[in-house]
Amino acid sequence: MQLTETNWAMYRGQHGTDGSLFIQRGRAPARVMKVCRDIADTWDPLFTYTGGKHAYSHKALPPDPFPLSVYVLAKDSPADSYLVEQKNELTEKKNYLDEVQIELEFCTILAVRDPASVVHFLAHVYWNVRWHYTFHPTRYPPGGNTSDWTVTKIDGGTGGTMRRFNSPPTDRRVAQALAAGPWLSCNDVASRAANAEDPGGPGRHAYKNRGHTPDVRR
Repeated sequence: MQLTETNWAMYRGQHGTDGSLFIQRGRAPARVMKVCRDIADTWDPLFTYTGGKHAYSHKALPPDPFPLSVYVLAKDSPADSYLVEQKNELTEKKNYLDEVQIELEFCTILAVRDPASVVHFLAHVYWNVRWHYTFHPTRYPPGGNTSDWTVTKIDGGTGGTMRRFNSPPTDRRVAQALAAGPWLSCNDVASRAANAEDPGGPGRHAYKNRGHTPDVRR
């Protein structure tokens, strides 16, 4: 389950009159909901994915007497990407990637379903990943080669943390999402946010001034 997201990119033109462009994926109205189920479909509150070589599905516990020790492995590789250039619709000039910040926070929950089909949440893990970089072309127009860019990591905004709890989650955000009926998957939420950055979309903000600095919290 994903709990929060910061996800934005800033573009700037080569010259002052080329303008700037701000793409916001992590806030409303581009992001239609904060908490989403990181699942394969809208209905199932438990993660099930049966396609491809990395398939996951519900597993039956062995018929051994309790208490029972079970090894559980959870894997995920969240990622996102931005174009290196965008056309500013106000100036009709190319704007180039200048800065990107992405922060994703998740809660992964160990759940078991008993013979009566009652689901029990036994443990949970909070974890997050963070990327924050600035980008400056070494030549104009830059291309997609690494030599065309100077990429600088913002140390305080890049990394990840994890904390495990051997108990059911008590976070109200998590409880609400688990108890709800049909709920958008995180892939659906991310797809809608990406579509909102098309020209005229609510996640796209163009400016005529190259030096404009928007409020990234909005």
